[in-house]
Amino acid sequence: TKLSTPVFVLTSIARPSRFLNMLNKNGFNIVGQAAFRDHHLFTLSDIRRVIHRAESVGAQAIVTTVKDKIRLPDGEIALPIHVLGLTLEFDSERSVHALLEPILADLVKRSV
Repeated sequence: TKLSTPVFVLTSIARPSRFLNMLNKNGFNIVGQAAFRDHHLFTLSDIRRVIHRAESVGAQAIVTTVKDKIRLPDGEIALPIHVLGLTLEFDSERSVHALLEPILADLVKRSV
């Protein structure tokens, strides 16, 4: 989607403000949003309401997360849906080990 395209943001994540901030920092033209509780399983009724709200504010597309896209019900949705994922990159192998070692140590303690 072109960044000038008016988009409506749909989320069901723990901290939707972080996703919105990321979209804003990257120049998305956000005209509205619907934030559901974390892990919400969208119903067709939810999506109809979201589409109505999106169209009423002039959105030409919906932007959501990968996590939320898989929770959308099957069926035709009146607006294009753009999915944005996040990529995690580590600057070194050492930083990966530093992150994982305490988690693995805790798992080993629990299994004993």
